[in-house]
Amino acid sequence: MSELPADEDFPQLDPVRYQRVVALPLKVNAAIAARRGDAAMINDMPAMLTLMRQINLLAGCCGDMRDELALALAARGACVMALREAGLPETAVADCLDALERASEQLATEGVLEAGDGDTLAAWPALQAGLREEAEKWLNAGALTLIDTIEQWEKNRAS
Repeated sequence: MSELPADEDFPQLDPVRYQRVVALPLKVNAAIAARRGDAAMINDMPAMLTLMRQINLLAGCCGDMRDELALALAARGACVMALREAGLPETAVADCLDALERASEQLATEGVLEAGDGDTLAAWPALQAGLREEAEKWLNAGALTLIDTIEQWEKNRAS
């Protein structure tokens, strides 16, 4: 189990980068998880994994790396925030985060995580231009593609 920093110890993104990299993927994936029956998103592992993937992709789109550490930890921080807001104890937050990171590594190794990347990356120009609705459509399409791919991979693995 990894040690979790307190909220104030996570490096902070500036507000513009937070909006571009974290806020909209968090909104999109939380809405998808809610439609799938998990209002807190914490029991919807495909949605949480998709959130991590989208944030990591968008963080990689940032040209200058003045917030390099904050960008590198943005996906982790968003998951920790969601888990803490759901009221999980710190040990459970750490365990869930470890499980998400292991699952993400496995899906990357299996070539599953790339599903939806094109749509997610298509959101970046819209985010830069302040076109939130357009960016949200791209992120939603990318999220749904990746979630469906993860679920299909899980079904195939179980059979």
